[in-house]
Amino acid sequence: MADGAYSQETAFLDNWFQWLSPGAEDSQGTAGDPGAPRPLSSPFPDSPASPDVPLVKADRLCLLQPDAWDQEKDYGADPPTCIRYTIVWKVKVNNRMVATDTEQDIVLAPAHYWSMSLKPKLDALVSKKTTSRKRISSDDTNLVVSVNERTERDLIRRFDELKVDWSVVEKQLLNWGEFLRVGKRLRVDISFNYVETQAVPAANGPRAD
Repeated sequence: MADGAYSQETAFLDNWFQWLSPGAEDSQGTAGDPGAPRPLSSPFPDSPASPDVPLVKADRLCLLQPDAWDQEKDYGADPPTCIRYTIVWKVKVNNRMVATDTEQDIVLAPAHYWSMSLKPKLDALVSKKTTSRKRISSDDTNLVVSVNERTERDLIRRFDELKVDWSVVEKQLLNWGEFLRVGKRLRVDISFNYVETQAVPAANGPRAD
């Protein structure tokens, strides 16, 4: 190898190792040499992240758990700080409407709201509709989760008796939570369907002679 070519190769390697060495100072002014190799770490700290790295949204709206819920707090802030939704529920007996009601500005996760508030109300109503001559039993529950956004289809589900899978409802509300930021509303319609059952006949009293 010619001496000139050898000297050029040696100089190139020296520059390369200076770039690789952390904290190395370029005493020979090679930083301004356009022919010098770049360091392995990116010299552009403000460059965008790799497209393969997912961006996580830290302020995603969520449903509250009981330990984070303050019953006295007003959660109607705008912009919203958590997911709010409405439940419109009704009770049918033999396909005939006997009661309907609305629960507004709910922020608790559906399963907790069901056990803490809605089910006690339903049980009280059913008890009121049950008499010694007429009894009713749960047949099925029809449920619709919706958002007033024309691009989104309603979630429609049916469950036997009162065996609602509330995790399905929660998942859909979470998926639609961001619509609240643009003024949309989330709603859950529930129809509790009952049928009349034969009442237990009263015991006959003693026969008179």
